[in-house]
Amino acid sequence: MDLPNVEGKLREARFFLESMRKAEEKWPTGDCEREPFVFYLSAFLSASWSVRDRMFADQKHVHPPPFSSKTKLDAWYANWRDKLQQRERSVYRVLSGDRSAEIHGRGSRAQPKGEEVSLSDLRLRQPSNQVVFSPPPFFDEVPVDLTIERFRYGFNIDGVWCKATDACAEYLKLLEQVVAKFQAGLPLMQTRGCP
Repeated sequence: MDLPNVEGKLREARFFLESMRKAEEKWPTGDCEREPFVFYLSAFLSASWSVRDRMFADQKHVHPPPFSSKTKLDAWYANWRDKLQQRERSVYRVLSGDRSAEIHGRGSRAQPKGEEVSLSDLRLRQPSNQVVFSPPPFFDEVPVDLTIERFRYGFNIDGVWCKATDACAEYLKLLEQVVAKFQAGLPLMQTRGCP
């Protein structure tokens, strides 16, 4: 079964994840530009949250009750979520919780964290009209590797800081898996009436 609305939301979430990655790498210092990043994160969270809602809405329009019953669909979804591995459940819990904080609370709980980065490892992508760090010709002869501190946004997942873009990529992968499982299970749900 095609779920064009769901697939559209998955593409939207992928777009905003890629936009977050670009914002993260934008500046010569390597610092993430806060406002665009937070805007993209908010859009990612909204699009990814809509995947489940669109999945259920598409199912209701295609199949009459009892297969489209909200109770059965919720039970099916809860069963999928409960079978996730510990890390997957934690990522799901943190990111879906962050969406609620973003929409109903005081904004995303993603926090910046500094990390030291070697200038020789820093890769910059700047528009041609921007000044870009360029090491002096003798840079390779300098015995001490120079470092700077750059900031990345991330989440605390099971007591471990995880870069926001990495956590969002894991979350998106889970959503893609549940959509695939949902699509594959539709005939089974239809014939057996199972959640």
